[in-house]
Amino acid sequence: MREISYTAKENDAGRQLKRIIRGEMGLSQHLYASLKRRGAERFKPVVAYLGPFELKAGKTASHSVEVPQYIGALRAMVIATDGRAQGSTAQDVNVTQPVMVQATLPRTLSVGETIRIPSTVIALKDGVGKVKLGIQTDDLLTVKGSSSLETSLSKAGQQVEYFEVQVGDKTGIAHVTVTAQAGSDKSVSRVEIDVLNQNPPVTRVQSFLLDAGKSQDATAELFGLPGTNSVAVELSSIPAIDLGRRLKYLIEYPYGCVEQTISAAFPQLYLAQVMECDDNTVARSARNVTAAINRLHSFRRPDGSLSYWPGSTSSSSFGSAYALHFLQEAENQGYAVPADLKSGIIRYLTGSVVSNKKEDEFVRAYGLYALAAAGKPQRSAMNLLREQVKKMPRSAVWMLAGAFASDGKKQVATSLTNGLPYLEASGSGWYGWYGSEDRNMAIALRTSILTGQKETAFELAEKVAARLNDGQHYMSTQSTAWSLYAISDYARTIAGGGVNASVKGPEKSYKMNTAKAIIRQDVDLPKDAAGKTQLSVSNSGSGTLHAVVAVTGTPKAGTEKAKADGISMKVSYVGPDGQPIKVDTLSRGRNFKAVVTVTNTGSAAVRDLALAEKFPSGWEIQNDRIGKENYSYPAGVTYQDIRDDRVYSFFDLGAGQSVTITTGLTATYPGKFYLPAVSCEAMYDDKISALVPGKWTEVK
Repeated sequence: MREISYTAKENDAGRQLKRIIRGEMGLSQHLYASLKRRGAERFKPVVAYLGPFELKAGKTASHSVEVPQYIGALRAMVIATDGRAQGSTAQDVNVTQPVMVQATLPRTLSVGETIRIPSTVIALKDGVGKVKLGIQTDDLLTVKGSSSLETSLSKAGQQVEYFEVQVGDKTGIAHVTVTAQAGSDKSVSRVEIDVLNQNPPVTRVQSFLLDAGKSQDATAELFGLPGTNSVAVELSSIPAIDLGRRLKYLIEYPYGCVEQTISAAFPQLYLAQVMECDDNTVARSARNVTAAINRLHSFRRPDGSLSYWPGSTSSSSFGSAYALHFLQEAENQGYAVPADLKSGIIRYLTGSVVSNKKEDEFVRAYGLYALAAAGKPQRSAMNLLREQVKKMPRSAVWMLAGAFASDGKKQVATSLTNGLPYLEASGSGWYGWYGSEDRNMAIALRTSILTGQKETAFELAEKVAARLNDGQHYMSTQSTAWSLYAISDYARTIAGGGVNASVKGPEKSYKMNTAKAIIRQDVDLPKDAAGKTQLSVSNSGSGTLHAVVAVTGTPKAGTEKAKADGISMKVSYVGPDGQPIKVDTLSRGRNFKAVVTVTNTGSAAVRDLALAEKFPSGWEIQNDRIGKENYSYPAGVTYQDIRDDRVYSFFDLGAGQSVTITTGLTATYPGKFYLPAVSCEAMYDDKISALVPGKWTEVK
């Protein structure tokens, strides 16, 4: 408890006082609530407001404030006004106790790990004597050995003691409480920490048709670790698209270039129009779209274009066209789009892309499409590109037709695509700019909708939906986003019919009724459910329904298998002297480096490779960028993202070329930890990937 006093001077009559106690973070409660992520709150701000109050001239007032767990300096600030002038004063307040304890943990823990938690006991006076330490955890963690111990501090200072804790096989937010008591003095240190599974979640689906008035039983096999399993049922009056799984893939894709940023948000623009959504889902989608719009500022360049990675010095013509397309669609849906961001992209595409004969034809066509959709058609450039359609990739022709259709020239658009396949010519292999057969289909579907060719749109929608609903079919972020965007457009503009059905789960039954094309229902499971669970789906409507039962779970770590498809990867560890070391067992405090070399073993260049290195909870990354003004990425790397527990590196490789990534590390926390697999993949080509399996390591 801390007491703050303030005194009003003679000229303070009528002032209103607003006092703020804040910690080092200084975040207001409202801002912190809006920024905090889902998961453990490791670093809670100490912030509170009192007032406003009225204080008469010459009077003094005091307030007592309950301070939560905190060790260090706080600042008490008084802000006052009499309606005409304002003023403020502040004073630092040290929060201390005769005996204090501070438990220290890494950013996260992983299932199955063992950690020795350092607990620092601090005495601020001599003669403290015996100090009793104790630890408590929740059901995610188990204390190994004694949960209490004694130490002695005869002089002021500090001492570190350890508690050994075993992480169970459940994920979630764990809570650790360490107490220290010496006589009547008591200190408590509480820590929240995320318990994760280093393996990514896996979704398995089963699909079936359900005729009117019929019911069907389904068995959902819960294959993940306890606490990680979930089941959802998706019903639709249009061909099944497994919307939940595909959307989850986009949202959780771990990197974040300009294409992936837009792709994660694009399909959410129309989510509430094609699927029955509760208020939370609608609000969450709106936040995601707004966040994507705001993040695009980090890609801006002086000429108005956007770069592929934040801070890059080169423009991405494709990324700029894709961004304008997204921004215009968002604006059409009522989102606030920064005028300067949009006008800058329009200026760049108009002046540097769509009429530039050196620019790629697909990118020119996409730029023209985005400009026409934004109400800024470049008709001379459209007609100029129209003269080259026989030499252009088919995706570019379909996109150019979309530009004409958006400009009201549907007859011209139809003439361009009449009888034109959506796939590229046999053997051409031309699917540049993150393209694929799937994206070509989606572009053709969207253009067919714009031109009013319903029969063609119906045929394409069936094919697009089949690809989306195929759980074994790989789709990149670009292909997924375009496919969901096009099929959603089809569902809201052409397809009709709602859903009238019910689902019986292991815990309760659910009504699934909507006038929209898609409805999705999460099914409650018994606590820590495992094995198999039974569902029953009933169609009470008059039309056939498409059903998808999706089971998501996280398998146990350590089940990865090594692979090298199109690229090879070598992972090694060296000491400060460059000599190889083994990381099976490391001494606490040891500095070393992870060295990863990726080689293109094919005969053609490979673009957009992403190397993902995740490190054990007991290791810390030495971030070489901190404190350096002229930091540059490793040779051959175009962008690098260094986080608390992982490093993502991005690069291209010519035929036979290699790149080497070195990361400095320190073995920090004693215990047994899991070293996750190292993986490298081409972000837009599933045929190119490599993986080195993970293993257990120990820090002593």
